[in-house]
Amino acid sequence: MELPIRNFQLTCLRGLVVVALLLGLCLRFVNVEHKVYWYDEVFTSLRAAGYTEAEAVEQFVDGREIEAQRLQQYQSPAPERDLTATLQSLAQEDPQHSPLYYVLAHFWMRQFGDGAADMRLLPILFSLLAFPCLYWLCQELFDSPWVSGLAVALMALSPFQLLLAQESRQYSLWVATILLSSAALLRALRLQTLLAWGLYAATLSLALYTYLFSVLVAAGHGLYVLATQGLRGKTTRAYLLASLAGSLTFLPWLLVLLGNWSQALVATEAQTKSFELSYLVKRWALNLSLIFVDFDLELGRDPALKFLIPLAVLLVGYSLFVLVRTSPKTTWLFVLTLIGTTALALALPDLILGGRRSSVARYLAPCFLGIRLAVAYCIAAHLTTWHQSPWGQWQQRLGQLMLVLVLSGGLLSCVVNSQSQTWWNKGKSYDNPQVAQHVNQGSNPLILSDARMGQLLSLSYLLDPHVRLRLQPTCHTCTLESRQLQPDLLDGLDTFSSVFLYQPSKLMRSQLTEQNYQLKPVAKLKDLWQLVP
Repeated sequence: MELPIRNFQLTCLRGLVVVALLLGLCLRFVNVEHKVYWYDEVFTSLRAAGYTEAEAVEQFVDGREIEAQRLQQYQSPAPERDLTATLQSLAQEDPQHSPLYYVLAHFWMRQFGDGAADMRLLPILFSLLAFPCLYWLCQELFDSPWVSGLAVALMALSPFQLLLAQESRQYSLWVATILLSSAALLRALRLQTLLAWGLYAATLSLALYTYLFSVLVAAGHGLYVLATQGLRGKTTRAYLLASLAGSLTFLPWLLVLLGNWSQALVATEAQTKSFELSYLVKRWALNLSLIFVDFDLELGRDPALKFLIPLAVLLVGYSLFVLVRTSPKTTWLFVLTLIGTTALALALPDLILGGRRSSVARYLAPCFLGIRLAVAYCIAAHLTTWHQSPWGQWQQRLGQLMLVLVLSGGLLSCVVNSQSQTWWNKGKSYDNPQVAQHVNQGSNPLILSDARMGQLLSLSYLLDPHVRLRLQPTCHTCTLESRQLQPDLLDGLDTFSSVFLYQPSKLMRSQLTEQNYQLKPVAKLKDLWQLVP
């Protein structure tokens, strides 16, 4: 009776994968147009449209009165802004970002529109490409329909993957290229043909041109090949030649990055600020839970985390234990190098030099993929235990429990996320919906602000047409000296029903206080004050 039972369970697995894929596909499109188009996303549109942040800041820095929609001109491509302008914008202000996604977004914007929903459709499509790439990788690594199917189901209902899919950034494409290059490497090691190695070189180049941290994935590939094939041998030489060929294609943009290295440091300065070790450890543990469940919980405040984080850590630890104990060395070593290379490369500088790079969830996408592979393997190993002993039955029940908890937790998280206008990954733009709601309620409101240009662009997507602004925006990826308030900024304030300050700097607050204005906090929003004469 073992074979009929196994066939029945394989049929159930296929049905589960199909249902998970359909649910994941639908959830990726739900409410996508109403979610906050946040700080990082507006920079995607800015670069894709061919503008620099400096151009936008200089346009509005004089403090003259404008409508919110005037800011949107830097989110749409002008006829004279071609692909060269997009590449120049990246090279001048964001050289640490590889150009492939922005090039694709440039053409996408021109063909399909530049609204928030239009721009997010591109990463959603890339997130769908990850499914066949993941299935291929699992087949190369495990040669098991059980593991492959479960891995696809887990990714389809992963709340973290949903966040990447609905964000107008390069990360969903990066996930697909990580999986693609990893599968191509394993195929090349298996076939040992020139065509297979050429495919690996091409996919490695694709990954590097998608995101710079693909260097860490490539390093993990190198460690895996050296550990399994040795320092000498035909296979190692073939790998080195293929990886060199793929890396050389990235040389043009690498030269751009090195030539603008100081600018890249300016743009990434926020990630180098030091944090206590306790904060990093808590954040690492929280990031593990995000792979499986995410209810927009805040670190340090939500009692639910006391339950969710230990459970997630236990699941990951047990899955890695089962993987190492029961799978071939070539299998578990690949998963561990995929996880460990990126994790150590980000964590060690934070521990030694200071910083929080290792706490940023999107940077850890390769680690999350490796962990998901381990969990899929662990669950499959328990479900495919066919012994009729009490121990075998216990293993099957444990596998069923893990599968139910992971899939139901992921599904519930994705459903909750789909109904929300904002989420933890929106960063400093998290409160923008509430800010806009308060401002839009006025019949004739005015916003004064010297916030960063990215924040103002994000807020402009939510403001009604009747809202007026007087701005002296500051730069994130360009440098401008602090300015005194423009004389016209405070003229005729009594003609407005209400005057708000949005993310004012300490300098602006002090200058207004010196002119006998009072700043009254609005509700519990830390980004919004009302100006009282």
